Amino acid sequence: MSSRRGAKTTSSSTAGVPDVVLVVEDEQRFREMVVECLTGAKFVVHEAVTAAEAIVEIGKRKYDAVLTDFRLPGHDGFHVLAAANDSCPDAAVILMTGYGTVELAVDAMKMGADDFVSKPFELARLPHVLRHAIDRRRLRAENRELKESRADEYRMTNIVGRAGAMRKVQEQVEAAILGSQNVLLIGEPGTGKGRIAKTIHYSGARKDRQFVPVRCGSMSEPAFLEDLVGTLLTPRTADRPFKPGRLLLAHKGTLFLDGIEALSDRLQAKLAAFFLVPILPRSGSGKHTKVDVRVIASTHPDLPGEKMRGRFDRHMYSKLSQLTIHVPRLRDHREDIPALVQHFLRRFALDRGTAEKTFSPQALQCIVEFAWPGNVSELKSTVERMAITTGKREIITAEDLSPEIRRDALGTVMQGIYVPEQGINVEAAMERIERRFVEQGLKTAAGNKSRAAELLGVKRSTLGSMLRRLKLLGGSKEPE
Repeated sequence: MSSRRGAKTTSSSTAGVPDVVLVVEDEQRFREMVVECLTGAKFVVHEAVTAAEAIVEIGKRKYDAVLTDFRLPGHDGFHVLAAANDSCPDAAVILMTGYGTVELAVDAMKMGADDFVSKPFELARLPHVLRHAIDRRRLRAENRELKESRADEYRMTNIVGRAGAMRKVQEQVEAAILGSQNVLLIGEPGTGKGRIAKTIHYSGARKDRQFVPVRCGSMSEPAFLEDLVGTLLTPRTADRPFKPGRLLLAHKGTLFLDGIEALSDRLQAKLAAFFLVPILPRSGSGKHTKVDVRVIASTHPDLPGEKMRGRFDRHMYSKLSQLTIHVPRLRDHREDIPALVQHFLRRFALDRGTAEKTFSPQALQCIVEFAWPGNVSELKSTVERMAITTGKREIITAEDLSPEIRRDALGTVMQGIYVPEQGINVEAAMERIERRFVEQGLKTAAGNKSRAAELLGVKRSTLGSMLRRLKLLGGSKEPE
């Protein structure tokens, strides 16, 4: 083994320090050519002749990349790849071979290799291939650090809700985290299906592997198929190198199919066949690649009916709905809105490093009574926008809200009021409505008159007059 140092700068190096590469090749002349090429491209290069030597070398120091031949004396390149994954998990690994096949490339990618090059290849391209692989590894490492720093974002505690409908969702998500079955999330847009899918993945046994999202209906049918399977179905040429699809990227991880109602009948049939037997054919070889993928899918509330009407593949629906979670509309669990608002304000303050804001009682009442057609996503955007537009003020008032939210809040209060054919005593009805408001205000304020007056938007003395007139003097208490 030996080491050769190039110049001190390289485009992919960190802070001016050249990247360190281990070249593992038993053919001396070819190894010398590779080392000379990489040294000239300003890499620091170490050499190994056998897999055993490479494994020892990998244990000695940190490498930015390992370039290894597949056929080596003793053990093969897969042993080098495994050692690099264990001892240098941030190192890019590229396999070289004169016996390149799609099967070998697929196996290498499944084991964690970054690239796969077939001999003979143009040496002048090798530095570019290495730098590209190193940059991708560094980006993945940064993403991993970011994911770890925000690990609490996808904890169960962030599925906020105490209402009955949300408690059922929480119970089902906990079951999905502990299990391995496919999951179907049904709900309106904006109800948080994507966040629930990530919570299941990042809190479960597959959290260390990839979460691969696929937006169904976002591309043409041929493009969608290639995006899923990569170039496995097409012959590999110099102009069309091997490219792993999302199904292969999700091996041992989770594939999130977002909006499956947009899939064509043909795509539904193909996916149903894959879910039944999770293998991918390899072009021209007659062989297959087995893929271990957990699928989480999302759709709108009408899909079960479409399945019953024969508009959605029954076999695919059956495979996806091993566990079905119905995510409720926000307006169906309004009692959770105050807790959600507080959660979003706290998260916003933590992300920005600012003081946590609050909504005034009147503003929060408007927020609770708004219809929220965009569900939780719309609520989150609104809360964050209010936190930004109110500047340094710590309290967000009703006047800060949009006219639509204030108007809809009034409409919600007045829902259910009607005049029957036999007529109505308006004065008696108004007294009943006033009584209900006062009773609810006292209940929300736990009997505290000052707090109840604030909630009802009246002076404390006015509330006292209302209590005497409505004969509601018992059961309230003054603030300490």
